[in-house]
Amino acid sequence: MSEYTFYKLSCKDESVFDFYIGKSMNMTTTKYQNKTNSKKSNIYLFKFIRDNGGISNFHYTILSTAICNEEEANIIKQKYINDLSPTLNEYSAYTGIIFNNRTEYINKWYLLNKIRLCCNYNCQCGGKYQTKTINRHMDSQKHKNYLLKKN
Repeated sequence: MSEYTFYKLSCKDESVFDFYIGKSMNMTTTKYQNKTNSKKSNIYLFKFIRDNGGISNFHYTILSTAICNEEEANIIKQKYINDLSPTLNEYSAYTGIIFNNRTEYINKWYLLNKIRLCCNYNCQCGGKYQTKTINRHMDSQKHKNYLLKKN
């Protein structure tokens, strides 16, 4: 059991309504990691932060704290996500499926998403890719050359 803090990360600019719901066992560390990630990470949340004035233009609002295990913390975070409808949370915090270990979770997730991951797609550049390899394809020389010729 650990103490978790549940927070809302939102822009100080009142015309920006998007926000993120998070949880942390150490807010100091979380703030530092968010500050570092907001400078270089390509995750949507951090791109959004960069595009809206950087982390210094955002503030943390503490929603609550609770002493619980990680699964219970994810349930609480999911409740906040369901109640507040944040726009910057890309993933559910809690799916309702209980797994005994991470390997079991990964195997189950892969089985549920196998068809989507293994579908072959044709790109306008003439290349082919699967969902799981789209980032590698987008970084390929063939795709980059296509984009240069297109522009």
